[in-house]
Amino acid sequence: MTREVRFPGSSPPAWNLLHRRNANFTGREELLEKLREALASGEPVVLHGLGGKGKTALAVEYVYRNHPDY
Repeated sequence: MTREVRFPGSSPPAWNLLHRRNANFTGREELLEKLREALASGEPVVLHGLGGKGKTALAVEYVYRNHPDY
């Protein structure tokens, strides 16, 4: 299997994220950094809490900001 070369910051050819990026997403920089550190540790990561608190929004923003790194 050959891998296609991509420019830094570009999306892969198969991009199937079901959620659109929230253009109004602000703040939560500390949570995004903690999520990045947790994922880099190699340990399983679970976002948990009451409904409507922004778990999905946080995860979606993380993916949009960091997808070239994966």
